[in-house]
Amino acid sequence: MSTDDLRARIRDIIAPPADHLLVGFFNPTKPFDGGMFNTLTENPRDTFSVTDLLAQTMLDVMHTPLAVRALLKPDFSRYLADLRDDLDLWDATDEDLAPAHQLWGEVIKLPGVGLVKASKLLARKRPRLIPIVDSVARKSYGLTEHDDPRVAWVALREALKDRQLRDQIDAIRPPGLTSTVTTLRLLDVAAWMRGSGYHEAKRVRKQVGL
Repeated sequence: MSTDDLRARIRDIIAPPADHLLVGFFNPTKPFDGGMFNTLTENPRDTFSVTDLLAQTMLDVMHTPLAVRALLKPDFSRYLADLRDDLDLWDATDEDLAPAHQLWGEVIKLPGVGLVKASKLLARKRPRLIPIVDSVARKSYGLTEHDDPRVAWVALREALKDRQLRDQIDAIRPPGLTSTVTTLRLLDVAAWMRGSGYHEAKRVRKQVGL
C-alpha cells in the first residue's frame, strides 16, 4: 500500500462521527478501557511491571503464568533501555525502531504471546512510538492477517509525517482527555470503534448514526 492510500484510509477512520465514537470509548461509565490502558500508574521505563500486565486486561489481554513470570524478569531491560520514550513514531528513524524490532522478536517467543498481545504490550511501554496492530487495525490500514505488525509501524510512520493529518487526529480527542493518551492511541481507538465486532462498539456506532 502506498503512503497516500494509507493516509486516505486514516482520514476515513477519523472522519465524523469519530469524535463521538471516542467520547463513547473514553466514557468511564461505558464497558471500554476508558483510557486506563495508558493512564494506569507505575509504568517503569526499563522493565515490564505488574501494572503493565493489569493495563493489558483493559484490552481483554490475559497472559499465561509462564509468560507472566518471564515478563516480570529483568531479561527485557536491555531492549527497553535502548528504546526511546521521548520520540513520536513519525520522527523515528530505522535506528530508533531497531530496539523495538528486537524486543518484539523476544516477546513473541513467550508462551501464549502472539502478535496482538506483543503489540499491545509494546504500545503500553512506548505509547508515542508503537501503535497497536490487532485484527481490526490490520483491516483498517489495508494489511493482511499475514503481515508482520512491524510493517504497520513503518507504514504509519510515513503516513503520519503529514502534520495536517496528525492535527486532524488530535482534533477528535474528547474534551478533558489527558495527553497521556497519545495521537497514536487516538487513531488506534478510532479504528477499533469503527471496525470492532464487539457488541458495545456496535451499540455506540448505532447511537451516533453509523
